[in-house]
Amino acid sequence: MRTIIPIGYALMFWVVGAAMTCGAAERAVAVKVVAHRPGLKFTRFTDSRENAFSVEVPQGWKTAGGLFRFASVDTRGTLETVSPDGEIRVSWGDATLPPFTVPNPMLAMAGFREGSWYAPGYGVKMLVKRYTPGASFAEESSLAA
Repeated sequence: MRTIIPIGYALMFWVVGAAMTCGAAERAVAVKVVAHRPGLKFTRFTDSRENAFSVEVPQGWKTAGGLFRFASVDTRGTLETVSPDGEIRVSWGDATLPPFTVPNPMLAMAGFREGSWYAPGYGVKMLVKRYTPGASFAEESSLAA
């Protein structure tokens, strides 16, 4: 199964980008996504956890997600929808990823080095981590899973 992370218009850009810059396997995924489009009907999925959002998803696809509240000010929305044949997975957000804060002199002075956890208050815990470009972060995250 291939994972397609972007959603909405970003998905269209991903499909076009895949057709232009990716290998044959990625192009095949892009073609499969576009091939599912004709005649596709949509239904409304509403966050059942906190009723925080709703989104149109393909009818008949297995969909799960919602707003996960880890602290009063730490909320993380997620959505995953999978085609009936299990070949396409579209996801948005990842509640397992914590909030991050970049290392800085003030945190270092207080003993918070990269890789440590910083709690600014309100029940929030942030991982101290340098900025990582998107492609590198996706690769790093998928290797850790």
